[in-house]
Amino acid sequence: MAAVTIIDRDRQWFAARIGISLPETSRAISFCAHAILNPDELLVIEDAEMDDRFAGNPLVIGDPHIAFYASIPILNDEGYALGALCILDRKPRSFDAADRKILAEFGRRAANAIADLVKARS
Repeated sequence: MAAVTIIDRDRQWFAARIGISLPETSRAISFCAHAILNPDELLVIEDAEMDDRFAGNPLVIGDPHIAFYASIPILNDEGYALGALCILDRKPRSFDAADRKILAEFGRRAANAIADLVKARS
């Protein structure tokens, strides 16, 4: 599964998604809401059931049964985190340095594409 999320005060909505049927979730249960707390870092959860922050999360214990989560915050030109580019799986996974580099690059591309859209509409 993969998504580009936008986080507002109360919710996370999926600007783009593959393999996820939900159009949005509450911010309170959003993995990406955790990701944007540290805008310069990737957030990687290799096994959500083993992570105290997520073990009881409805998205882990119920549909879509998230076990693995990795994301990079999407930043605007001023450096504010708007949301995240994330990849998810129903199985725990490892995530090495090469994987982190690839995700960071895709995150930069997503941020640039969003910035270009905003500029085109201004």
